[in-house]
Amino acid sequence: MSAHLIIHALRGLAWVGEHFPDDPRLANKLLAGGSSLFLTLLIPTTSADWYLLVIVLQVLSAIAGSICLLLGVFVYFRRAVWAWQDKRGSGIVEMKLQDPRRAVKQSLFEE
Repeated sequence: MSAHLIIHALRGLAWVGEHFPDDPRLANKLLAGGSSLFLTLLIPTTSADWYLLVIVLQVLSAIAGSICLLLGVFVYFRRAVWAWQDKRGSGIVEMKLQDPRRAVKQSLFEE
């Protein structure tokens, strides 16, 4: 039973990785909303009547806030990886095939 849950959770993460939008404004909103939800842990639980309700709301808000924070960080992490890959480039694309010295060397080996 638990193996099926893990498999479905990993499939869900793969789906999020493929279909989650790459928008920095969305990431900013997720980070702001997640941090405000996570800060509900600072709400004091002074009333004995509302103690259990406040604890449950704090835990649920902390879970939702951590998910929002994780998704916001994921957007920026993915954008950073893409920028790094673009900056790094590919070795095949960077070959200078039109270099005259290379053409001379290739013609010497062809004869």
